[in-house]
Amino acid sequence: MKYRIVGILIASAAGLFGQTTLTPGVPVPFYLAQNGSVMNGKNGYVIPIPSDPIQITGSVQIATALGPNIPDVGVYLRCGTDVGNNNGVVTYDTIGETDQNGNAILFLSRPAGGADGNCYVAFQIFNVSSSPGIAGRLTVNIQPFPAGTQVTVPSLANIYLAGEPPGTRFGNLSVPSNSPPQVPITVVSGQALNIFAAGQIGGVPPEGSGGLLGFAATNNGGLTTMATGAFGLSEALISKSELIGVFLGDTIDSTHTPPSLEYYPGALQNTQTLYPQLQQVFAIGKGATSYGLLRGFVAPQGATRLFLASAAGGFTATGSFLASVSTAAIPPVRATTNLASIPTLTDLFLVDQPAGTSVPGLNLFLMPTGLSSAVLPYSAPVQVPITLTPGQTLHFRTSIASVVTGVGGEVGASNVKDQNGLSAASGLSGFLIGAFVGNTVDPSKTPPDVNYGSIPANQKPVLQQIFYAGGAPAQVFAPADVTVPSGATRLFLGVAGGGLGGSGAFTAVVTPDNPNAPTINANGVVNNAGFIPGPVAPGSMVAIFGTNFGPVGYPTGLPLPTNLSGTQVFFNTVPAPLFYVSPTQIVAQVPFETQFSYLASTALVTIVVNGVYSIAQTVNIAPFAAGLFTTPDGNAVVIDNNTGALVTPTAPASRGDTLIIWATGLGPTLFDPASGAGAPATASPALLPVFVVLKSSASGALVTPPVQYAGLAPGFVALDQINVQIPANAPTGTVILQLASPSFPAVNPYTIGIQ
Repeated sequence: MKYRIVGILIASAAGLFGQTTLTPGVPVPFYLAQNGSVMNGKNGYVIPIPSDPIQITGSVQIATALGPNIPDVGVYLRCGTDVGNNNGVVTYDTIGETDQNGNAILFLSRPAGGADGNCYVAFQIFNVSSSPGIAGRLTVNIQPFPAGTQVTVPSLANIYLAGEPPGTRFGNLSVPSNSPPQVPITVVSGQALNIFAAGQIGGVPPEGSGGLLGFAATNNGGLTTMATGAFGLSEALISKSELIGVFLGDTIDSTHTPPSLEYYPGALQNTQTLYPQLQQVFAIGKGATSYGLLRGFVAPQGATRLFLASAAGGFTATGSFLASVSTAAIPPVRATTNLASIPTLTDLFLVDQPAGTSVPGLNLFLMPTGLSSAVLPYSAPVQVPITLTPGQTLHFRTSIASVVTGVGGEVGASNVKDQNGLSAASGLSGFLIGAFVGNTVDPSKTPPDVNYGSIPANQKPVLQQIFYAGGAPAQVFAPADVTVPSGATRLFLGVAGGGLGGSGAFTAVVTPDNPNAPTINANGVVNNAGFIPGPVAPGSMVAIFGTNFGPVGYPTGLPLPTNLSGTQVFFNTVPAPLFYVSPTQIVAQVPFETQFSYLASTALVTIVVNGVYSIAQTVNIAPFAAGLFTTPDGNAVVIDNNTGALVTPTAPASRGDTLIIWATGLGPTLFDPASGAGAPATASPALLPVFVVLKSSASGALVTPPVQYAGLAPGFVALDQINVQIPANAPTGTVILQLASPSFPAVNPYTIGIQ
């Protein structure tokens, strides 16, 4: 069995472009030029598939003018026909979307027509159609379908007939003809389950139609819609034909219907651990988030039975899903520090509310009337574990940790309504907001509303009063300095207008005022090669200048530590490997995990010395931000490989010689090592094209000789080398040398000599 892998752009036609052999687990590079050029010079890929059904783990790492690891790469599987059809519209049997690390998980049972050698894998890169070039690497792994208790879910099964006696009717559906299957396992309250699924119902895979919205129950205008739930089971906003489930007890309480939740589109679609209530219909999909994380479904208190069905159950007569159910561990919750990640599904007004509390949503066209815009535990606001001193100033600095969408519309156009004792605030919808509270929240003491037509230099909220903590996605992230009010013992952060319809997250760094805290100089984060200001690239070496950084420290080996002499550096919430620490300078590696996307081109850099936090500084992130290392007298470190000598204007190289240029910041490579680890012994070329420009300082004549190698230097951390042979037509005398890549500014010029 073989799969062919092709690359396409969002507006370009897809097709098979060759049969280059692809080894499972081994990455291959690709480059897509503008206007629909396909990867690898119009070559596709074939890969052996050992069994059916299968699990495919695809990794697509992208580097463009907009950034590496864009978390908007759709990965498609298609059998029987090619992925592309008329007008370049993508069709598929199953689909995944890459996470911030570029990974996607897909499960496939081939439908009729899917024969050996007649299945295709493709990926579609979103939000970059205007980019002048897209480079990346593609890795595909093939694994058996996950083991577990297997259940066939027929197309005619309807979730609302779960547990109902024979003869029960639901519209034109009835028991037992349309009864959903019960999973033959012992359900234990509090136990998490993995539920993986493959197959098709009505030509749609378990993750749903990938664009059509539906609410599980009756068919209406092409959508699977429902207005009220049935037999005590809740309604839900779910993708058409998606695999869904419900936990039931020994009996069904038809007098109590739990809140209805929004799963598509929105944050719950990508929530790794779900806590459904008893009788609450929940979305399963393929059993992984669209970003490739395996999901856990926790059985609620009182649950003894689990039923599965399709969201279009009973209204589509063809196909079935194959589900595999197994027990799973609940992932540990990352401890919150002064460096906090605030998902857009958080709702500040749920502070101290009991489990299951929900915030009603708006009754929009075709939306269920009981749909919740926010619900616990998913929408719980984030508490920052910081000791509060009344009168002290807290400094808030924020950035986008991952692409933020869908916020601001749940609770009003631009206002935040007062609820549960917290004040209203106007002009903040979509912004990061905060509130100070005491040991308890007093709902009878709602403070005055606040109008944020402009952000004051120092905010002085009272207890339980909303304040501005950071900018909205499309806004400038103005800093926020806030005075702690009297009586405050706790600080909570959330997103104004956030809720289940949003996705993505903010990063916030909260720093108490402290004259002895480490301080980063203005524009103090620079490329360590040449100390170039401006953006820095993931994986590159940077220098950070400031004060109170801590005692001198050096690493003793590889991988590099993330703590030297009590000093740490964070890019957003990711610790950076450290080369060197002194009281006024730190040399660090920008972690490869530092995410970059078309809406998240910055990161917060924070220094922590023995638990004392600096005020974070914002630095721009780019996939290519090269700098050349220099000698103390300012010459670029360019070595003549023929002689081993440093090439300078007074010590020229000759035409025909090979130059080795030492740099950092070429961006992602074919074999990125772990952050802090040495580069692999095998060649790991940069994914983005790298050009070397040699220009005469006298005449302006220039050449761009072919680059023999540009990528990581084996065994070293964050060190790049570029090998290039000086051509016979190169200018002689004093020559200006620069590095460049498509759509990125050329690196600062240096002079060498050529004879």
